[in-house]
Amino acid sequence: MTMKPIVGAASIVEQPDTIAPATPARSHFGVAENLIPAAKSLVAGPPAVSPALAFLCAHILECLLKAYLLTAGVLEKELKAPGKNHGLTAFWLRAVALGLPRSRTPPLWAENLDRLHKGPNYYLRYSKGVHAVSVPAHEPMVSELAEILEIVRVRLT
Repeated sequence: MTMKPIVGAASIVEQPDTIAPATPARSHFGVAENLIPAAKSLVAGPPAVSPALAFLCAHILECLLKAYLLTAGVLEKELKAPGKNHGLTAFWLRAVALGLPRSRTPPLWAENLDRLHKGPNYYLRYSKGVHAVSVPAHEPMVSELAEILEIVRVRLT
């Protein structure tokens, strides 16, 4: 049996594309969303990547919590206040109080990131006055960050 080619014409009409406004909440979320694949790729890496992964995860968590807080009505200037702008535990507690479906007590990995990420020492950035830092285990840190990312994604829609 010989197959005959099908000949015809098609017309496809695409709906107009839209881009959400670049609000502070969406901007913070976008940074976290763009960085999470790198964090996931480092999970199976050697121990030598642990400080880089911790640094990356601290920034991702900060961006996600700020995005959540901004969608809950917290003003951006409050999140940038001196001495408060990198406080992961404070952001966590406030986000949970405003409805983030997570335990009121931050997980140990988040508390550890908080100590390493915020001032005055910023150990993950500068390691001033220390020879080494102890960073959280790769898991469950990255898996839980991915879960929080999805919660914030839903909140933004």
